[in-house]
This record gives sequence, structure tokens and C-alpha cells, in this order.
Amino acid sequence: MRTPSFRTFSSVLALSVAGTPAMADVTAAELLNEWQSSFADAGQVLEYDGREETSDGLVLTDMSMSIPIEDAKLRFTAPIVELNETGNGRVQISFPEDITVTFGDGDDVMTGRYMHEDLDLSAGGDAGARDYAYNATSAEFVMDVITDGGEPIPFEMSVLMDAISATYAMGEDVLSTTYTLGSLSVNVAAENPDAVPEPETFSLSYEIKGIVGESEANPMLMFQTDDPSELLASGIGTSGTLVHAGSGYTFDLVSNDATALVDGSSGGGAYSVSLAEEGIAYDLAGQDIKMRYQGDQLPFPVEVALDSFGLELGIPLLASKEEQPFSFLFALGALEISDGIWNLFDPGEVLPRDPGELEIDVTGSLLLQEDLIAADPMMGPPPAEVNQLDLNTLLLSVVGAELTGNGGFALDFSKPGLAPGAPSAVGKLNLELVGANQLIDKLVQIGILQAQDVAGIRMMMGMAARPGDEPDSLVSEIELTPNGELIANGMRLQ
Repeated sequence: MRTPSFRTFSSVLALSVAGTPAMADVTAAELLNEWQSSFADAGQVLEYDGREETSDGLVLTDMSMSIPIEDAKLRFTAPIVELNETGNGRVQISFPEDITVTFGDGDDVMTGRYMHEDLDLSAGGDAGARDYAYNATSAEFVMDVITDGGEPIPFEMSVLMDAISATYAMGEDVLSTTYTLGSLSVNVAAENPDAVPEPETFSLSYEIKGIVGESEANPMLMFQTDDPSELLASGIGTSGTLVHAGSGYTFDLVSNDATALVDGSSGGGAYSVSLAEEGIAYDLAGQDIKMRYQGDQLPFPVEVALDSFGLELGIPLLASKEEQPFSFLFALGALEISDGIWNLFDPGEVLPRDPGELEIDVTGSLLLQEDLIAADPMMGPPPAEVNQLDLNTLLLSVVGAELTGNGGFALDFSKPGLAPGAPSAVGKLNLELVGANQLIDKLVQIGILQAQDVAGIRMMMGMAARPGDEPDSLVSEIELTPNGELIANGMRLQ
């Protein structure tokens, strides 16, 4: 069965969910006309079998919305839709409690139902600044059947949302959205009855609570070109944020080769993304993260816990003759793993099992010679030159040792560097390692290192580092000079 591309799927959501506010007005007839015009502009179809005028609006029967996705169609069908003018400048829109949803064509079709409870949906505003207000006690999508080649597939899926409140406002080609959800849950179950010697099953359950989000986008620009670079250059800037109060999931697989049960949870988190001509900025954070795995591939369960997690990324997407900034941050706070993993290589508990810490914060500038957003990953990375690379923070704390560092280098691709194919670099890197000698002794004790190797390791450490102010600490200042020299702690190495 065909699956829609990410861009196509995003466009469908933008039009069918978020883009609808651009099609509202103060009268029911004008509302319907704008709906049809907007769908037609996007190459889609809104139609109905019957239209009845009432004292305060319109009643449409057998209304359907068809959205082409590649060679298939996504279709929403409602037996009756009422558009009632409330008298206060708004239009109240009433859908039936069940809306039929189909996707596919021929013998490859998915059929489901979208159901809601206590739906309150209204539209208002002026011709150039439409707004929608959406509230519902709950909304649920249930997939009834999916066929491949005309044969039903044993696959079930449901998506349930409750305590829904959302607003959509369209103005100056920018759609602004705010929303809250009490919870969102997804349940999936599948079976392979043809597997031998026994059928195989798979199930997934996921729930996220206390969702608060907002976004801004220009949805109609998505339908004006298939060139992602042109979209960005035209100002299709998109941004969104989401905060949640916690989530949990379970994953259960039973096959003839292996069984696995995975469950996990998060105490809360946040997500933000922006996409614009300047590039993409992405920020993901979570706290109190836990995961547990149990299966026949391991004789014991594996448990991982994180006090905090952070990922920040900012990169340019369009080529430019000027340098453009980039940034990357990755952080793990208080990482713990279960004793079963530790005992594989340290059954005597020689190594400290304190929670681990990791943080890498890098910024810089680069020269992007081709559009990154349109690059083919199969052809390798696009031509780009990193001209400045700054290590703002380096922190690695594990098994009783801690490595910290910072520094920066200016790179010049027009000159050869220390290694073949590498650019010339000028700058400094400052490092400090605490607990290295104690860690080496413990690694020898548990057999990971051999005693005869220790002298060579310590000799190399002595060449690149000197004793620090703290006990069992080493510090190192690595410098690359404009003359192509490599200097460590004032001593020239190359």
C-alpha cells in the first residue's frame, strides 16, 4: 500500500486541519463558497449531494472532502453537516458524531472512523482574518479495516484525544494555532497469521498527557511548488512549540525468532522547531526518563534511567556565499543502567556505578555551497566548509572519571592541515581529566586492560598532559599555530 511522503502528509494536515480557518465568513453561504474555493486552489475537492437553506444557515447532506496523495486519495465523508449563523457574527458548524475516513485506491484501502463527543466548533472574523474555536470532550480515530491487494490485513489502530481546546487564526497568509489536550493515546496491534510454526504478534500503546502547544505556518505556500528550496526562499517560515506533563509507552513483540517487551515513561518534556530561510532550529528536552527491556535475547531485564535529556540543533539549509552560523548541543543528565549490564564486565563491582553525565555544546560557522534541504543523502553530504568550530562545553563523567574541555579553531580549506585531506586549523583546546589513573588501575583489576599495557598508556598521557591542581588530575592545552605547529602544554609535538 502506498504511504504519503512527509511533505505531502504535512500539506494535507495544514489544509484539512489547520488551513480550514482561511475558509470562514459571517454567513453560511459565503462560508461554503470559501471552502470550495480553497479546496479547488489546492487541487482538492469538496462536494455534497444535497444543499438545503434554513432560516439561519445551510444543511449539507453526504458531504465529502477528497485530498489527492500521490496516486491515491484521502477522503472524509459525513452524512450531514449544518452551518448555522449564530447572530453574533459567527457560524456554528455541526458534524455528525461519526465521520468516515478512507485512504487508498483500488484494492489497497484503509477505512476508519473519526468520532467526537460534545463538539463545539465555530468560525468568525473578517474576510482576511478568519478564526476558528474548537472544543470537544473527546475525539477518536479508529481504523476499521485495511486491505492489501483486496485481502484484509490483521492490523488495528486507534487514536484517542480528550479535553480538547484549540483556536486557529488566519491573517496575512500566516496561520496561528494554539491548542491544549488533556491526553493523547495511540494503540496499535498487528498479527502475522502466516508465520510458522506459530503466528507472530505485535502491539504498541502510547500515551502523553497535559499537552499545550502553539504554531505558526503559511500552509497555502506548500501547494505552489514542489521545490523545498523555493518554498523556504519564498518565506514559508514555520514554527511550533509543545510542552507536556508526562508520557508512557509499551511495546510487545512475539515472533518465532525473538520475544521482546519494552516499556518506558517520561516525567515531562518540551519540543520546539522553526523552519525558515535562515535554516532549521530544533530543541528537544525531557526529564525523569525511564526505559525497561525484557526479552529472550538477554537472560535479565535491562533498565535505563535519565534524570534529564536535551538536544538542540541549528543549521542552515540554503546555500549562500556568506558564512552561516550553526549550533549543536547534546546533554544526558544522571544516566543510570541496571546492574545486569554492569555485571557482564564487572561482576565484582570494582568500578563506581555513579550516574553518568554527558554534555557537548558546539557552535561555529560554515559555508554551504549547495542547498542542504534538497540534497540527496545517497550522494553523500553536500559541499560545505566549516570555517569556525567552537567547543563551548565538553563534559563526560563516568565510572569515577571526569573529562571537561573547551576551545575553538578557525579552519582554512585553502591550506593543507596536519593530516592528509584535512584543512589548516588555528586555535586552542583546553582539557582536564580527573580520576584517570584510578580508572586505569580498576580496568586492570577487572581484566579490561593488561598490566603490560599500562606503562605505554601513561607515557602517552604524560606527553600530552601535565598534572593538575587536584589529586589524580591531568590538564592539557593543545594549540595549533598559524605556522602549522602542534603544541601541547608549551611543548612542540609536530
